Amino acid sequence: MSRSVLIEKIIAEHQTRLSPHLIQLFFVTISETLVTKVLNNVPHDPQVSPIVRAVVGDHAADEALHSVYFRGLFPILWQSLASYEQEEMGQLLPQLIWAFLGSDRQLEYSILRRLGFNANDSEGILEEVYVPSQIAKFVRRTANPTLKMFAAAGVFDDRTIEQVFADYELI
Repeated sequence: MSRSVLIEKIIAEHQTRLSPHLIQLFFVTISETLVTKVLNNVPHDPQVSPIVRAVVGDHAADEALHSVYFRGLFPILWQSLASYEQEEMGQLLPQLIWAFLGSDRQLEYSILRRLGFNANDSEGILEEVYVPSQIAKFVRRTANPTLKMFAAAGVFDDRTIEQVFADYELI
């Protein structure tokens, strides 16, 4: 399922309990605090073309400013929520992290098919590449700055929310 479809699905499932705009705002906050870490690896990767490394490096520097802004915004947003909204949003935060960092198998399957691989080979390649325990480890490691931001804002003070993060293998 593509990321945008996944976000739309999450919003549709929870729009009776939380504002769709609020869910989108929390997703933007998460993505803006995660994208810098993802982008920072590219400028140092010798397998990437020097011009691409330079462009991505410039973009990563710009995104770092966004990250600072959203790190400041998150605790204000979190504290502005009523306790029932915190509980509801706390259930969604792990899903939003996974929506941003998790693999987009549907897209990658489609790319493999366009490259000429048959359906069975495409599925086999994806099974080899996407080992669930390794994906979970990558997501947890990459989400670490955002998870620290959540902890500082008091998100994990609620044991139910903390358990949901554990269930999603994020803590």
